Amino acid sequence: MDIRTLIPPLVDAVLAVCPVYERATIATALERVLVGEHITLGNNTISMLFGQNNDFSNAKIMIGSIQAGHTISINVQPIIDKSFSDSTHTTDDDLKQARLLLSHIPLASLPKKGLLPKGSRIPFKDNPFFVGRDDMLLSIASTFFSCHSDAPIPTIGLVGMGGIGKTQLAVEFVYRYGSYFAGGIFWLSFAQPDSINTEVIDCYKYYCPQVIEDSAEKQIAYMKSLWMNPLPRLLVFDDCNEVDLLEKWRPQSGGCYVLVTSRRQQWPATVELSLLSVSTLDLAGSLDLLCLYRPDIREDQALGQKIAQKLANLPLAIHMAGSYLAHYKLKLEVYLAQLDQGITHESMKGRGTFHQPTNHESVNVTFNMALNNLSNHEPVNIISRLLLARTSWLMCNEPIPKTLLQSFAVDKGYDDLDIIDSIHKIVNLGLLEITIHTGFRIHELIAGLIKDKINDVSAYSDVERILGSKLASRSTWEEREELQWLIPHAYTIVQYALKRQDTNSADFMYGFARSLKRNSDYKASFMYHQKALAIRKKIFGDNHVNTAKSLNMLGMLCRKMANFNMAKEFYEQALEIYQRDLGDDHPTTLSTLNNLGYLLKAQGDLLQARECYQKVLKSRLINRGEEHRTTGTIFNNLGMVLKDLGDLKSAQEHVKKAVEIRKRICGDNHPDTLIALYNLASILFDLGLIEDSYKVAKSVLDDRCRILGDEHSSTASSLYQVGKLLHTKGEIDSALYNLEKALTIQKKLLGIDNPYTALTLQELGRLFQSKGEFELARHNIEYALGIQQRIFGLNHPAIGLSFHNLGELYEKMGNLQIAHFYYKQALEVRIHILGENHPSTIGTIDCLNRSSNWNKI
Repeated sequence: MDIRTLIPPLVDAVLAVCPVYERATIATALERVLVGEHITLGNNTISMLFGQNNDFSNAKIMIGSIQAGHTISINVQPIIDKSFSDSTHTTDDDLKQARLLLSHIPLASLPKKGLLPKGSRIPFKDNPFFVGRDDMLLSIASTFFSCHSDAPIPTIGLVGMGGIGKTQLAVEFVYRYGSYFAGGIFWLSFAQPDSINTEVIDCYKYYCPQVIEDSAEKQIAYMKSLWMNPLPRLLVFDDCNEVDLLEKWRPQSGGCYVLVTSRRQQWPATVELSLLSVSTLDLAGSLDLLCLYRPDIREDQALGQKIAQKLANLPLAIHMAGSYLAHYKLKLEVYLAQLDQGITHESMKGRGTFHQPTNHESVNVTFNMALNNLSNHEPVNIISRLLLARTSWLMCNEPIPKTLLQSFAVDKGYDDLDIIDSIHKIVNLGLLEITIHTGFRIHELIAGLIKDKINDVSAYSDVERILGSKLASRSTWEEREELQWLIPHAYTIVQYALKRQDTNSADFMYGFARSLKRNSDYKASFMYHQKALAIRKKIFGDNHVNTAKSLNMLGMLCRKMANFNMAKEFYEQALEIYQRDLGDDHPTTLSTLNNLGYLLKAQGDLLQARECYQKVLKSRLINRGEEHRTTGTIFNNLGMVLKDLGDLKSAQEHVKKAVEIRKRICGDNHPDTLIALYNLASILFDLGLIEDSYKVAKSVLDDRCRILGDEHSSTASSLYQVGKLLHTKGEIDSALYNLEKALTIQKKLLGIDNPYTALTLQELGRLFQSKGEFELARHNIEYALGIQQRIFGLNHPAIGLSFHNLGELYEKMGNLQIAHFYYKQALEVRIHILGENHPSTIGTIDCLNRSSNWNKI
């Protein structure tokens, strides 16, 4: 408190009891008394008697002669208290000007750095090596002025793991935006809760440089009262990780804005804290920071980027790496090789770093301090260490589904509530980072520290087993988003599995390859199924049931990739093993026979395909009945063969039965149900029920987009189907949009030499024909025909369709001679595959007769 602020009220108090003196005379006397002089006031002495602690508590002003017993006594404390209260008030003009200044704070662009208001306290200097984060600084500013209107004190929490740059970000915000807070900036470190009072007292000393020796309690009370003043001020609570501390020190009202930095990433909603997650630097920002220490890195940016990536772009680690490189003049390639030591490298322990802009400890110490909070044997700490030990084997900096994290502890039988508390604890210690959709991720340096510090010999094997089980599980088919999160971690684990070449590693690769297939990554799936097959052959031999499992999956993948001959070889090998070891009616044998039927249908061998499906259906109905998922599958598959054979009524009955079974067992929106509905739409189309077909097809497309996502092969198939129906309905532009979108996805996921891609090209050709763009039409249909001939050879229903479509195109163009040629080609294929009485064959005969008079025109 400024001594001068006490003089006027003390003069008033003296005049009230001694009106004979002049105001100026009393003021001069008091100024001298308050600095320790002994003087007289007229004929009387005037002095100050301090309290027991030699401060203003119980102090008195004495006027007169104490020895003679004629004195006037004035208690100072009430005057100080009133003056203290008045000094924290603000005039209306001051408040108006302060709010006007704050209203001009820039929200769209960063302001230049300016002088901080008088009395501000920030313990850190402006950092000339601060890089990037422009978007975060703008977010802080805009968030302050969009905080919930019910929140009395706008409060932002900058949250994230240790070393990620929260404090430095707050420092940068202060130096860029601090000048707009007229009431000043007050920085408090919450790192040591017992020292917060001292931090507040330091703020008092900055704000009141001419200090009266008030008690510490009064100085703290003064600052608390000041912060409840309506004048705009910025409070920074650095390293505040406890709800109680925030609630204790945040003003309940007034004009303050509060910026919190915290490792705690989860706060109760009642705290009214707007959270902004602070992430690592991007690669460009990391490179910029390294170059500030070692400018020569610009000449070899590739090495600089590798160093940054090795440190996973953690700002504190980048700062220490740059300092180390600058101090020891080390070659970049040498340092990069040394960083294989991870967090145990000398640079991460602070060696070579002689200045920390925010007084942080080294990376090693920062993370070790957090890990030490889990050292005792409380259940939550035991579970936390278990979770971290397993998480450290996953891919760093990639989202980890909460369900996977929880399953590591559920696997050991721990209590659900203790598991939740453990996850909260390691997140709020900054050892895991929260990502969107309640996922988590672990930083590479933390993972290295955990492997070094937590000795858990079963951690890796548990991860491989649990992750492998999730990948192989059918449930991941229903939860595509989780599957997307699991696959990157599987790529990490599979590298360890490949080194062992044992049964467990083969099982993991098998589950991983199945998940890749569900994700439409057929080439990668094929590669890992081949690796699993090689290990199983080595362990079990060529004719074991486990070997057959891999052969069957390879057959499915070859069929998906349109390598039908190889697919047939794999299926037949698997079927032979299953029939010998399991019997003809075993579910696994029947499943492989079903797969073979699907392949035969794709190859155009419809009668053999029908025979396979009828065998499977008969056995399924006897052994499992109608109310079984696989029975629904056979009804669906047999229905589609009947469709291709031209028996549309029977096809419709079978596929409808499949839809009913799958809806009852799997649900209305399950991917398997959607497959049956997709097929039903195609049968309705062939029956000429276009509106009914479109309604079903559009519903399937919407559900696939929602469940599987836009970038999925099944979604592409639905786009093709809807596009074809829109074309039939005459909605040409909408049809073109859907077909082109389908083609883009199919080219990306399936490649150009794929039967599904060829079908879409066919339909695009027919659409361009409708628009009169005959050259584009011819190009697409001929391109599709070339693909089909490479895949199927010369005799396949798809070949017959392409020949027929080319005949229609040339007939439309008026060239009946070429049209007749293609119709004739189509008829030969269709009679060979479908027979003379198939609707498609009859349609081609009609067209051939119509074009037979070409030479008479």
